[in-house]
Amino acid sequence: MPGMHIYTESAVNIREHQSAEGGDIIYDRGFTRLSRLAGLTLMWLFLVVIPLQGAHPDEQVQITFNEGLFLPQYPLYFNSEGRLMIAAEDAARLLEYQLDWVDNNQIQLACQDISVSLRAGIPEAIYNYQIVIFSPAPLKIDDILYLPLRSTAELLDYTVVWDVAHHSANVYSPGIPIPTPPEPLSSQAPAGLPTWGSCATTPGLENCWPEETLLSSYYTTLLDRSAGRTKNVELSCQAINGLIIQPGQVVSFNQVSGPRTKELGYQVAPIFVDRKVVPGRGGGVCQTSSTLYNSVLEAGLEVLERHPHSLPVAYVAPGRDATVSWGGADLQFRNNQEVPVKILARVWDNYVLCAIAAVI
Repeated sequence: MPGMHIYTESAVNIREHQSAEGGDIIYDRGFTRLSRLAGLTLMWLFLVVIPLQGAHPDEQVQITFNEGLFLPQYPLYFNSEGRLMIAAEDAARLLEYQLDWVDNNQIQLACQDISVSLRAGIPEAIYNYQIVIFSPAPLKIDDILYLPLRSTAELLDYTVVWDVAHHSANVYSPGIPIPTPPEPLSSQAPAGLPTWGSCATTPGLENCWPEETLLSSYYTTLLDRSAGRTKNVELSCQAINGLIIQPGQVVSFNQVSGPRTKELGYQVAPIFVDRKVVPGRGGGVCQTSSTLYNSVLEAGLEVLERHPHSLPVAYVAPGRDATVSWGGADLQFRNNQEVPVKILARVWDNYVLCAIAAVI
């Protein structure tokens, strides 16, 4: 059991000094385990619990349970050591154990053949009639008892995996295999890919964002790789990448990407005007908007505004382009999903990649 130490000796003579929330506790361990249990119980009765200082809430952290989103009733906290703390009531729902209150500061957990007694501010617990070190100690925040998520879960044979990319704690039931993260994109794209298509079904592109929960992903080929045009595509991808869209929210490509100006680094490159190819600042941005448009379609989001080019484009299928111009044609769509979604966009090797990911 990680984070815990079990005393198995029946009699020891070690004078122990430890710090608790109510002050220092000094006692002699020269007695049997049963006597020590009685002493610990008596000590709990007279302990004055002082709320832990340094704990802070985190509204961005999430918990998943067997790959599904878990919604806690109470805020999640990180303690002063950076350990994720969860309210005892939420932990009981998540880990499916019976929760009984001995008093306002002490609880009893029961799950199958496991029984645990915990008290706020005390790093010692009674686990199946054995004294164990439970780290970090439970703490009281606004009269709510909080438990360390990892230690509590592992005590009951659950597995917790921290996902840095998603800022989430992923909890898995006993016996559930832990998913293996997919390999990220290599440094070079495979040869012979179609000009456009879904990343999910294209060998070599299926793991374009392995850390994300993708609803869709699409790619187009940079057929014109001139420096100015490629720079414009890169800048527009950077402008929209990472945008989180709440349920019901409408997104305007022009408003998100901003004006294509010299001050923002946009270069002069070919654009279409009245069925003619002419030089214009920001040429190539339409490949970003067109790639995003296809990803939006594949994700099933609601398209509110889209305009075709005045001439055919070669990097996407006929009827699947989306021209944009600052102050003119725009690409707009609404998040009609029940969860927030995120736009992902990048230039990789010879391709423009766009995706819609669920924020969970």
